[in-house]
This record gives sequence, C-alpha cells and structure tokens, in this order.
Amino acid sequence: MSQSSSTIKNTFVELVEEPEKRFQKFVSFYCEVSFNPTYSIDKYIRSGRELLRMGNIYFSEKDFFHAFVLYTRYMTLYLQKIKSHPSYSSCDKTELNAISKEIRLNILPRTEKLRNHIKDLFAKQAKEYEEKKKYQNKGNQDLSNVPTQPDINSLQAKYTQE
Repeated sequence: MSQSSSTIKNTFVELVEEPEKRFQKFVSFYCEVSFNPTYSIDKYIRSGRELLRMGNIYFSEKDFFHAFVLYTRYMTLYLQKIKSHPSYSSCDKTELNAISKEIRLNILPRTEKLRNHIKDLFAKQAKEYEEKKKYQNKGNQDLSNVPTQPDINSLQAKYTQE
C-alpha cells in the first residue's frame, strides 16, 4: 500500500457520518488558493506549472488525495484568480490559452474522477462506521472483525482499472 492516505493528515474523520459535508470541509480546507496581485503574474504562471507537475507526480504514484488537491488548486488559480491580476491583460495569451485547453481536456476530467473516488471512499467509510456503531450497540465487545481503516487499495485498484 502506498502512503496516499496517511500523508494528508486531516481528512475530517470526525465528520465520518456525513460524507458530503466531510468532502466539502476537505475541499475548502485543502484547496484554497491565496492570491496577491502585487506578485508578478509570471510567478503565478510558474507556480501553476509546478502545481500541475507535482499533481501529475502524485497521480502517477496513486496518491489521489494530494493529486486532487493540487489539480483543484491549479484550476482555481487559472480559472478564477489569475484573471483578476492587474497584468492579466498584458500577459502572453497563447500560454494562457494552452493552459485553458489543458485544463478542459485533461485536468478537469481527471479531477472529476478523483473527486468521485474520494467521495466514494468517504461514503464507504461512513457505511463502515454505521456498521461498527450497530455492532457495538448490540452489546458486542469484540470489534476485531469490523473494519476501521479505509481500504485505499480498493480505491486505487478501482481507479486504475477505468
């Protein structure tokens, strides 16, 4: 098993019973992009390239949580934030058009797949949590056969089969 889930420290397991709310909290916490228009637009373009490069590395290593976060930040930077930069009107539009095309053709579909898989994982964990609670409520003290950890391998296997 790779380190895909253990390297992101907080996946908001305290919200395990509400997978949709948990996912929203996860996205709002990890995918925020800070933007300062006083920095050069070229710095943001280079940073975006680095986000994409690292996202691709995490994706190739099947570290889907990190890949999702970096792809989401990349899209947020280029689709929302950079357009408000004072130098946006004077920067090289051919590069920005190529970036938009890359997002539309590759990054957005990949990120959507990752989003669905992470949501599936959170839903599966919620179901396992409910089963564990039911098992405990029946007075059973032996919880050794009740799953407590997410099955990241099944998530990775499912994604790589598609």
